[in-house]
Amino acid sequence: MPRTRFTGATLERCRMTDANLQQADLHRATLREIDLRGADLRGADLRGAELAGVDLRCADLRGARLEGLRASDLAIMGARIQPEQRQLLSAAGISEEDLELTAPVR
Repeated sequence: MPRTRFTGATLERCRMTDANLQQADLHRATLREIDLRGADLRGADLRGAELAGVDLRCADLRGARLEGLRASDLAIMGARIQPEQRQLLSAAGISEEDLELTAPVR
């Protein structure tokens, strides 16, 4: 599902483990109780999205646009992020403790 458009959509209680969502447009989308373990979100647009109860363990977020992201109750252990994304994730409400469990890449 690369380049799929979910702009402004509301997705609830979905299982999307290992999904290929490269460059997907999730701008201003609302995701609640979504299982995205191992998903490929490289280059996805998550600007202004709201994530609640989303499982991003081992997901690849490299290059994803995270400006204005709002998050609560995320599982992010092992997620691949770039160093510059840490500040955006922290601003989105993800704790430093949780960020320490990610797999930063350079």
